[in-house]
Amino acid sequence: MTTGIHLSKRFLLFLFFVYSFSCIEKSFAQGGVWTWMHGDTTIGNNYSIHGPPGQFDPSYRPVVLYERCSWKDKQGMFWLMANGDSLWKFDPSINQWAFIRGSGNYANYGVKGVSNPMNTPGERILTTLTWADTSGNLWLFGSYNHSYNLCADLWKFDVSTLEWTWISGSNIAGDFGNFGIQGIPSVNNYPSGRAENNTGWVDSSSNALWFYGGQTPHNMGSYGSYDLWKYEIATNEWTWMKGDTIGTLNPVFGTKGVPDPLNTPGTRCTYSKWTDNNGHFWLHGGGRFIPNVYFNDTWKYDISNNCWTWYNGLNNTSVGFALGNCFEYTANVPLNNYENKFNWKDLCGNFWLLSIYNLMWEFTPSTGNWNLTDGTFNVTTTVNFGIKGIPDTANHPFFSYGSETWTDNNGVFWYLERYQGTMWKFEPDLSCSGCSGILPVASFTSDSATICPGSCTSFDNLSLFANTYQWSFPGGIPDTSTMDNPQNICYANPGSYDVQLIASGATGSDTVLLPGYITVVPAPSPQGITQTGDTLFANSGGASYQWYYNGNMISGATDYFYVAMLNGDYNVLVTDSNGCEAEAVIFNVLTSVEHLNTFQDELKLYPDPAGEIIFIKWNSSFDVSYEISVLTLLGQEVISGSGSDLDQLSNNGIDISHLSTGMYFLEIHSKGYSARIKFVKK
Repeated sequence: MTTGIHLSKRFLLFLFFVYSFSCIEKSFAQGGVWTWMHGDTTIGNNYSIHGPPGQFDPSYRPVVLYERCSWKDKQGMFWLMANGDSLWKFDPSINQWAFIRGSGNYANYGVKGVSNPMNTPGERILTTLTWADTSGNLWLFGSYNHSYNLCADLWKFDVSTLEWTWISGSNIAGDFGNFGIQGIPSVNNYPSGRAENNTGWVDSSSNALWFYGGQTPHNMGSYGSYDLWKYEIATNEWTWMKGDTIGTLNPVFGTKGVPDPLNTPGTRCTYSKWTDNNGHFWLHGGGRFIPNVYFNDTWKYDISNNCWTWYNGLNNTSVGFALGNCFEYTANVPLNNYENKFNWKDLCGNFWLLSIYNLMWEFTPSTGNWNLTDGTFNVTTTVNFGIKGIPDTANHPFFSYGSETWTDNNGVFWYLERYQGTMWKFEPDLSCSGCSGILPVASFTSDSATICPGSCTSFDNLSLFANTYQWSFPGGIPDTSTMDNPQNICYANPGSYDVQLIASGATGSDTVLLPGYITVVPAPSPQGITQTGDTLFANSGGASYQWYYNGNMISGATDYFYVAMLNGDYNVLVTDSNGCEAEAVIFNVLTSVEHLNTFQDELKLYPDPAGEIIFIKWNSSFDVSYEISVLTLLGQEVISGSGSDLDQLSNNGIDISHLSTGMYFLEIHSKGYSARIKFVKK
């Protein structure tokens, strides 16, 4: 395998000539500084230490294993699925781990789509696709289970309830999926099982989950595929977007920098990925293991045109090159990278990668060029832990395949090294990546800018090039925050309220003030319930109604009145035109209906719905006198009568031709027997 380029003197002169035109000098500064933050180099990495679930402590630590699952949630916490199905959370602000949940190796699927404390995907190994959606939930798809069977299942973890839900896919290992028709979403579609795949992206504009490639049961021999998938969370639909899993396809590079529907990264297992500030998806390197073919190319996928574009790297498999440190140069390219899950993005939107030889690289998506920021090309940088918690330019961690990485909300890179379980952080020198002079840009949105009195909303920070924030919510509770994404800001009274955000970074600060951004609509009209006979009335004028009996929703009871059939407590939830709710309760309702129904099972009405005549069918023969009434749902009597022979009434039926279309009650009393049955006049 070739690991470098041998340059002739003639070619070197050519390089220096080209350099003057295609090399961007960024800085002669070092690319950043490493700090050993957590873990111990002397006790090994074969057991965990933890206390009660959710408790942080400086001494707690998980077992760190090869190619596991990791996420970063909306609040900037790092999550890790360690040994078995054990979930851990790391708070970078206090540099501490907490065990959250998990105790086994095997999956418990439960009911698809239904959250349950007992649900778990079980242990997942050999690089599992993971995402954190825009709501802060954590997702995973597939990979090998504890028994080394390839899975094709999609799971969601709710960080607020700490519960797993099996969402989509199959609970049968080795499933080949259901591709459907390319480009057509369906709830019946789902991908085949996947492993050795870290290239999962989130389209923040639609909260959709995407992924490319990976090992599948279709193509175990080549350990790779070249299909692209999208999952719409809102509709629970998968879409097979491009490519296939059958056969081995070499990359189709096309012209560098030019999108083309025929371009494809080809069959590969993929690991290094990013999303740029314009929402485009990027991947770098990866490989096929049987036979061994490794890549160092960089690709972009554009959702808007469904096209891949080759941006960097050679259209062969292994060579690399770098012209010094902190120089962006068109010929710079890392050596091949596989099983490399280093996926950092700095505050300017540039991508960073730690590679073989402990070299740190930076990629600028706007130019498509790599920049070696730290280390000497083809020379291994010496590992040096230094003093825990103390940054030093001499510090360097050990590069290890299959490790986990995160970027915190301050733009600092974190690295959980898998051999000894030590946690490192890297503070990038942004002058080395050419963005030190870029000023912060403050921006935000919210879950809802129009809310009801007493309701709350949460804010999403969209600021760029900043790492500290000061929020102001006059009239809100609380009225200030320094969180990245403030949650549950509540407003008690109707009105319009300003929101201000000051975003600050190393180069300065930016302020955005949105006057009247939050609108709190007027409170809904008060509600009450009155009883007339067996009919309960709420105040009219609401947009929608829902009645409840003893706390349980009554199906179909969605009008402003309800005919009570049973004694007990009733309440109604009324929604106004603004979506705000008001509730009223009435206790200890006594109805006459409970004294009816004494021969309910003896009586049937037909046809139902009825037209001109409705007939009564008896299960027994009755030649006794009777009284009948037909009532509206409001209890108004519209038909009444009596007779001496119920069997005769059954034969003749009841004329209802003059009644309006709607729902009615037929009530019968006969010598201590009573019944009330609902029917529809069509």
